[in-house]
This record gives sequence, structure tokens and C-alpha cells, in this order.
Amino acid sequence: MGFEAQNKGMDRKEQEKVPLFFPAIIFATGCYLGSQGMFNLGLLLGSLIFFLSLWSQASRNRLFSEVVCLCSLFLLGLFNCRFHRYLAEKEMAMLHEKLAAFQNLHCLGYVSSFPQQKERATYFLLNLKAIESGGKWLPMKGKALCRVEDWQGRVHLGQLITVSGKIILPHKKSNAGEVDFYKYLVEKGISFELLSKDKFFFTMMIPIRALGLGSRR
Repeated sequence: MGFEAQNKGMDRKEQEKVPLFFPAIIFATGCYLGSQGMFNLGLLLGSLIFFLSLWSQASRNRLFSEVVCLCSLFLLGLFNCRFHRYLAEKEMAMLHEKLAAFQNLHCLGYVSSFPQQKERATYFLLNLKAIESGGKWLPMKGKALCRVEDWQGRVHLGQLITVSGKIILPHKKSNAGEVDFYKYLVEKGISFELLSKDKFFFTMMIPIRALGLGSRR
């Protein structure tokens, strides 16, 4: 009798245990829905406050307490991933604003490679110092590959110039003075990459045309 009672007590304890995978699934479901942008932020906050208020009154009823616990886990995952999605969307909106400012670039820098003439255009590498955005010159680091079609005069190595238009940055080119720019463009395609101190990075396909504005000595 004592052995059977002990077994019944152990079975009761095993039945009282809630499988850990079930709350994990509830939490993961909330995270997934939050990452997909389900529900708005106000509804999430209101629901979370509502279930937290119920949590304080759930100690008298065990079943009710477990239900509130699972719902709280679901809302916690939903709120967490929805908040991170909001931050990501905000960062993307700021990225698009910065990109809009780069549609018509005015770049200031030194010519850091020997200019090459290819098909009525001049190719050279520009060591960026600043770019114009919103009427203001902002400091910018990086090397831009420029293709200028209507430059008046000659471009010299080490010359400080201002270029308006589209630029591309060569990818991992350490010895830029020996790069065949025309062959590089044909092999790699047309791309645009810009990296600044603000950790702004964007890549897209654009035409490579540049308008020379003049030189500064």
C-alpha cells in the first residue's frame, strides 16, 4: 500500500509538470508574429499591461495562472520582436533618406591614380575627402572610381578636384594605380558602394556617368 501510494504521488508530480517545449513554442510563435509586423505597438502594450494585472490575481487558481503565464510569454515574444522590427524599419528609413541625398553627388578629393583614357572618357581613382549633401560639405573617407566624359583640360595625379555625378568604389583594390579600370568595370559590372564614418553602406546598380565641375589647386 505504501509503495502504491508512493507511485501515485510520483505520477501526480509528473502530471503537474508542464513540458518546457510548450512554453517555448508559445514564446517562439510570439517572436515570429512580432518579426512579421503583426499587431501595432499600442495593442501590444495594452495587452501586456492587461495580462500583468491578471498575473497578480492568478495565484488562487492554478489553471488560470498557467494560462496567463503562457499568454504572457506569447505577448513578451511578440512585443520583443515587434520592437526590434520597429528599430530596423526606422534605420532603413534613415538609410533611404541618406541615399536620396546621394542621387546628385558633389565629391571633393585627390586624384590618387594615373588617369586612363578609354572611349572618350577619363578613368581615375579619387581619394575622397568630402561630399556635398543639402548644401553642406560633409567629411567622407574612401576611394571612388570615377568615369568622366566631358572633363575640360587634363587630370593630373595628386590634383584636388570636385566631381559631380555617380561614382563607384572598387572592391578590395589595394594597388589602384595598376588597375585597368575599363576591364574592371566590364568584369565586375556597374555598382555603387559608399562607406562613411556613420557606418552608412549601400550597394545598388546605377549608370556610371560623371560631370567634371573643375579643379582646385
